[in-house]
Amino acid sequence: MKPRIVLAGSGYISVEIYETAVSLGFEVINYDPLGKSRIPETKSIHSQELNEELLALPIIMGTTDYSEFDIYPTDRRAILNRTKLFHDIELAGFKNWTSIIHPSAVVSSSATIGSNVFINANATIANHATVSNNTQINRNVSVGHDVVIQSFCSIGPGVTITGGTVINANVFIGAGATIINAAHVGVGATVGAGSLVTRHVLDATVVIGSPARIRS
Repeated sequence: MKPRIVLAGSGYISVEIYETAVSLGFEVINYDPLGKSRIPETKSIHSQELNEELLALPIIMGTTDYSEFDIYPTDRRAILNRTKLFHDIELAGFKNWTSIIHPSAVVSSSATIGSNVFINANATIANHATVSNNTQINRNVSVGHDVVIQSFCSIGPGVTITGGTVINANVFIGAGATIINAAHVGVGATVGAGSLVTRHVLDATVVIGSPARIRS
């Protein structure tokens, strides 16, 4: 019998997590609070179907889209959606958070990986790096030595984060961005796709361009 795992959410990254979990030999059960699942192959469960056996299974969070956040820009909406989904999952009674690492990802034995973390295909996590709880690392991401990525971060495909950088909580980094010079990216900040960050980014700001500047 295959080990079972619960995948919560319905967004695109949920499909990536599903495919990775299947490749690792799991039977995936989809907990989809909003009924928007893009994973028809899985058994979907709803709040009224939960029981002690299901609540005890390992769970990992994908993404979903709450209509109440549609008024916000994409980057801010992504963080709000994930934070609410996390709280809705815990409110439902799930506690056994787990992490999924794609078989093609390379993670140093000295790196620290938190719970409810997804590391996608071909990502590289170098020595003494830290990826904190509830963070998602997308495809082809390079995380350098001694990098610290705090909780609830979303790191887009093809991002490069060089050694000694600190990414604070609730940060969104768009596809193909590069962060160098051990820069610190502040809480709730957004780094636009393709941007080059060479210096510290203030809390709750949006930076874009090469070199990155605060969006006016």
